[in-house]
Parts: sequence; C-alpha cells; structure tokens
Amino acid sequence: MVILINPPFIDKKSTHYQLFEKNKYPNPALTIFAGMFHNLNIPYLCIDAKLEALTFQNVLSRINERLNGKQPTIIGVTNSNTTLIDYDLDFIGRLKRHYPETPIVIGGPHVSALPEETLGKCKELDVVCKFEGTETLIELYDFYNSRKEIQNLNDIRGIAFRELKNGTIINNPNRPKGKVSSLALCRSRWEDFPKADTYYIFTAIGCPYQCSYCFNMTQRSFGVKPVDVVIDELNYLINHNGMKYFTFADATFGVNRNHTKNLLQMMIDKGISEKANWECFTRVDVIDEELVSLMKKAGCRTIALGLESGSEKVLRRAHKNTNIEKIFRAVKVVKDYGMLCRCFIIFGHIGETKEDIKKTMDLTVKLNPDEIAVGVMTPWPGTEVYELAVKKEEGFELITNDYKKYDKYFGEAMVNRNISLKELNSFRNEIYLRLYLQNRRYRDFLKFVWINRKPIFRKAKSLLLFNLSGKEI
Repeated sequence: MVILINPPFIDKKSTHYQLFEKNKYPNPALTIFAGMFHNLNIPYLCIDAKLEALTFQNVLSRINERLNGKQPTIIGVTNSNTTLIDYDLDFIGRLKRHYPETPIVIGGPHVSALPEETLGKCKELDVVCKFEGTETLIELYDFYNSRKEIQNLNDIRGIAFRELKNGTIINNPNRPKGKVSSLALCRSRWEDFPKADTYYIFTAIGCPYQCSYCFNMTQRSFGVKPVDVVIDELNYLINHNGMKYFTFADATFGVNRNHTKNLLQMMIDKGISEKANWECFTRVDVIDEELVSLMKKAGCRTIALGLESGSEKVLRRAHKNTNIEKIFRAVKVVKDYGMLCRCFIIFGHIGETKEDIKKTMDLTVKLNPDEIAVGVMTPWPGTEVYELAVKKEEGFELITNDYKKYDKYFGEAMVNRNISLKELNSFRNEIYLRLYLQNRRYRDFLKFVWINRKPIFRKAKSLLLFNLSGKEI
C-alpha cells in the first residue's frame, strides 16, 4: 500500500498557517495522486494532516488502523513550500523511526530544486521525487512492490536517492520535458477527503512561462484536463460536499483559450454557474473582454492578476513579456464587468530601483484595484533570483540558510544591495496607504486593517525587533 501524507502544521505563526486557517482546503496535489492510484487499482491511503488538523500521533494512528500491523510499500510526503521544508523533514525523521523498513519519498518545488541538499539534511529520507512526479511515483511503486518493470533505482528518471549500501547520494537525470503526463490529468479523488471550507481545482497542470522569481514545477510543460472530467469534479463537490465557492488552481488560468472557453460554456450549460462562484489566478496578457465576459457568466467573481511591477524595464528583466498597456487593459476589463480585481506585486526585482518602485506605486494608485498583495522578493530555490543571490550578482546575496525566513511577507533571506530591506518594507507600507487613501477608500482601508490585524501586528513586531538589532540589509 502507498501512504500519501500532507504533513501537519507545526508553526502556527507562519504565513501559510494564517492564510490556510481562513479557508481550509484539501491539498490539490494529493487529490490528483489519489485519483491516479484509484484509477490504477493500486491500494493507497491519503492523509491530509493540515486539512484535518492532525497531530503526528493522529497520523500514526490513521496509518496503523488501515495497515493492521503491516508495513506500507512506500510513504510519500508532499512539501508545498520552502518555508515549511525543515518541519517536513523533521516529520519524516520521526516517521522513519516507526516504519524503518519503508522507503520514504518526498516531492514538491523546494526538494525538486535542491534534491541532494534535501537528502543530505535528512538521513531518514530515501528518495526525492523531482518536478511533476506522477509517472515517477508509479515507477517507484513498481520497484519497491514487485520489480516487474523497474529493476534498479538508477533506471528511474526524475529522482535523487540514497544508496542503501554506502549512503551515496545519486541524482538521476530529470524526466524529459514536454507534455504533462496524462496520469496527472486524471479526475481528482475528492471522495478521499473530508468536506472543507473551499477547494482548489485544476483545469490544467503546468505553466509555459518562465518568470525570474517563480519556480516552474513542470519545467514549462503544460497539459489540460478533459472538460468532462473537470465538470464531473465540480458536480461532485457541489452535490456531495455543498461547495459554494472555489478556486481554479491553475498557475495561469486560460492559457489554452479554446479549452477554457469550452469549459466555461459547459459550466453555464450545466447550471454550475448558478450553484457556485469562483476565482482564479492569471496573467494580464491572457484575459480580454470576450474571455472575462464568459468567465463572469460561468460564475467567476474574482480575478487575481500578476501585475508585479509598473516599470517596463523591470517587467522585461523578469521575463514577464507584458507591458503597462496590457496591465491597464486587463484591470479595466475586470472592473468593467463588476468583478473583484486583485493584483499581486513584488518589490525588489532584479535590477529594480527606487524610481521603478515609485512607478509601480503610481500605477497601482491609478489602476485602483479592489485588493493588492505586495511581497518582497524572496529567493525561492530553483529560480533565477536564487541563482543570482548564490553567486552574489545583480546586487543580490543570500544571508541565511534558515528556510523558515524564506517568506515574501515576513522573510529576511536575502540582501538587496540596490534597495535595503528596511526601505522595501517601507515601500510596502506606503503602497497600501496610497492605494486606499489617495482613492478616498477610507472604509476599505479600515476593513483591510481589521481583516489583516494579526499579520500587521506580526510585521510591526518583526520590524521593531529588526530595527533594534541594528542590522542594515
């Protein structure tokens, strides 16, 4: 049997925990793996410890109840973010003491970027599954279960592993780039998870873009789920789980325009748009009036756009392939159709100056989106920004290997010689004030402060301690 685990939250003060607690949802990657194993008739057990607020002992009890004293074939652990990696590796170490004969595999963006380091830090970990891992995990199951097809771990592309005899770490080549495996485009198995506050549902897997600050989990491969499969998932969650609101979890919703239009029209025809509303993340160069009009009819209420910067120079250097005109057009069409417009912005891009940030603030005030989320550049492993920081180029320099500090809202992981962290945080405060106050949105400002009072207090405390430390980064 395969055991798949989304580990428990340990740090209840982390950004991820605070955001998750507002609207709890099943881990979307876990639902895909569950669907894959279900379709292949491979026995499995999924445990989403974050969703169910399980402790380590709860997880052990759940496994033992199902196995009845037997050893699992594989235990797979998902790591969703760099900030959580140390907690997840500690979880694996504890788990191994209870199942010493069972190989433990981890997957996720951080470990895909740093597979050898991950294995080096956690001696209890056996295998790192790199990038999109559906086919890889099936081959690992074959190797550990029967060895009908796979005779040696060296034959499995897309893994790094520790040899049993001498402990040597082997990093195999990645799987070939191209289309996303059809195994990953199966129907997600929502039946294996309890009801939740909301749901993150994929219509497509992967992202064909290569922004400088974002880790691409599929190596720019991209594939779409069949429309009827997505419709079936939506109907199940509405009819059986009472779903009223959800998020399409695609990295960039609408990349395959024909597929997206067919899906939206089917949602309208099947009456899904009358039963549940939703939101999505996308790019300013993907949406237009035709698509936004159809999205609204299909039940979309919020569109989150990657604005990122108001400087053409910065957008080019970040490989966004967008421009200010496209940003204006996208925000306008979302607002014209009466939908909530949320814009994501980052301060501290490669080569960004204070003048560039002021352009971003001026543009944001002029656009006047309903909501903004402003982060400070974080060097996620595997990104161009991370590589520059490691090499101390473009003014970037890593200052810690404490991955708990790799947080775009509260982190202090990197020096930016062009603009100090103190200045970047000051600009973050200023853009929120300017957006609400210059547009005379006083009620919205008070609502924003109240809703975010805990993170605002946490950030204020962090800045106070930072300033008292006398650091200047």
